[in-house]
Amino acid sequence: MTKTGSGISAHLAEVIKYCGDVKSGAIPSGAYAKKAARRFLADMRRQKDEGFPYELRPELADDAIGFAEKLKIPDLGGKRLELLPWHKFVYCNLFGWVHKLDQKRRRFRSGYVEVARKNSKTTSLLFPIVLFDYKRTLAAESFFVSKDLQQSAKTYRELTGIYAQSFVAVPGETITEGYGIRNRGNCFLQFFSSDTRGTDSYKNSCSVVDEFHHYDSDRMITAFRYGAGRGKTTSC
Repeated sequence: MTKTGSGISAHLAEVIKYCGDVKSGAIPSGAYAKKAARRFLADMRRQKDEGFPYELRPELADDAIGFAEKLKIPDLGGKRLELLPWHKFVYCNLFGWVHKLDQKRRRFRSGYVEVARKNSKTTSLLFPIVLFDYKRTLAAESFFVSKDLQQSAKTYRELTGIYAQSFVAVPGETITEGYGIRNRGNCFLQFFSSDTRGTDSYKNSCSVVDEFHHYDSDRMITAFRYGAGRGKTTSC
């Protein structure tokens, strides 16, 4: 990862500038985006305080961002993904902040992102995050949840297309129609919809929920969020 003259990573420098532009009004933003940007900048200053329990580990966010930007997107003619500063801001929050006393424990175990259509929330956030968990977590149980069966099938085609173009096939790994991806190391990535039944037995390491606002009930989202101690949920 390229370092800036100040010694911080180029990704983090982009995020800091983004937060400053949101805070100053240079980037028009809603109230919650402004609060999130102000919190990020304030917490960066507070992290050296003895009583503040969290710290930012930029290399952890850089790892996730670097993984995302290596993905090849079929809809873009196989070009690699390029994240925008606001995307990187989400990655820095979810992956960069950890507990000082247990740096394997992330500060944020869930996140909610709401943006207008065609801002690449699914391609730039949800797909990379669930793939990152599947590839990097021991015995990963990764889930992508869509609003209905039709959307789930579309998601399956898009994500497995990205996977096939971005990674060399692993011996023993299978991509199963209507199910997901599984390897011999007991890792799997499964696709669900709000119509799916029989999902009581799982210990999710990561769940991402697309089109959250379409759900009549948050019952499934709550189950994925609290169904396992190691899980995290990212909703868009």
